[in-house]
Amino acid sequence: RYKAGVARHDFDATTGPYPLESHQKWRRLSGHITEATLEGCGIPAGTRVVPGDPDAALDGKGKKHDGSDGADAAAAVVPFFPGIARAPVFSSIAQRAPRGMSPADVTRLHHDTGARLAYALGLFRGDWRALLGEVQVAFVLFLLIGSMAALEHWKSVVNMLCANAGEMHAHLELYKAFLATLTHQLECASSDFFTDEISADNFLRPALVKLVQEARPMAEQKTADTGGSGGLLVEEVTRRLKGIQRFVHRRFGVSLAEDATGGGGTCDGATEMSDEAAGSNHL
Repeated sequence: RYKAGVARHDFDATTGPYPLESHQKWRRLSGHITEATLEGCGIPAGTRVVPGDPDAALDGKGKKHDGSDGADAAAAVVPFFPGIARAPVFSSIAQRAPRGMSPADVTRLHHDTGARLAYALGLFRGDWRALLGEVQVAFVLFLLIGSMAALEHWKSVVNMLCANAGEMHAHLELYKAFLATLTHQLECASSDFFTDEISADNFLRPALVKLVQEARPMAEQKTADTGGSGGLLVEEVTRRLKGIQRFVHRRFGVSLAEDATGGGGTCDGATEMSDEAAGSNHL
């Protein structure tokens, strides 16, 4: 019935043309999002989504910004009533001290990058696409509705993946897709992202520097040492790693390679998205 209505132009008077120039951008920003992803975030398809309580946003340690424990909120069962607006709920993927984990396991997460990534992937039954789908949901929700909880989750997961890039050789498919996803997300940032007084001191620059530092041994490795299809995958990941460095230098005037030689680190901070992509979101 709807197809027939479209063919008869029944809806033309009350609808506008779809901006086809935005289609590819949207696909790049949401390519890993599925109905299962939305279900996992507590916002199934068709749900009206609200930003949520900014005070309930969790940082990478699983704490609310007032310093209290946010584990109960993250694990809470949210009742479903049709038509009721719902706020997103994210996994504990980037939390440094997940609820119920023993002190010994928490210490291991802090010092063993392999265990850190294994834990993160384990939350998604080893499916790296589902992991990146949640990252994309968080970014899109911040971009479109200014969700602070979504922003904090995105920051924490990006920071975690960059900091553990030393394990890139064991998770080539994940990092191949992550580098592409992060590049597309950075395309939404204004050109003065790293120099504007509001966003200059943000977490992303040191996170990207850490990414380059940790991935350097693999990038410098001879692809012939890997052999076969594995060598081709290493070559593609290395190409994308160089690509994001070139993009950041061209778009923002920042040399990640030079920064990496001088050391990096991680910190939290504010971000600013471009007016074109985000309607001028300032935090």
